[in-house]
Amino acid sequence: MTAPRVVKVALEAVETLGDAGRSCGVIEICLSDGREFSVLASTPAWFEEKLRQLGLDFYYGHSILFLKAVKLDVAKKAAKELAKNDAWLCLYDTPRTSVSRVLEDFRQRH
Repeated sequence: MTAPRVVKVALEAVETLGDAGRSCGVIEICLSDGREFSVLASTPAWFEEKLRQLGLDFYYGHSILFLKAVKLDVAKKAAKELAKNDAWLCLYDTPRTSVSRVLEDFRQRH
């Protein structure tokens, strides 16, 4: 049995600190078998700045996919790679939220 194909990739809730190399967002991935996944994505630079702004020394929780730039072509490339083994999509799938909200919630809990 072959792995389902990626039929749609979209970027949602994109936040930027000036350019795509300092951004975060949510990658919405639809597969040919009808399943849909929502993957939190960030660049290391955005994530580091957000940790600093929130006064956090660490983070653990929902998985975050790190990208060189939060751009559609990069998101599509990552989605196709993740879909080769859908266990990765299941691991990275998140509640419909954003990276900022996840970090804010983490700060409030810890």
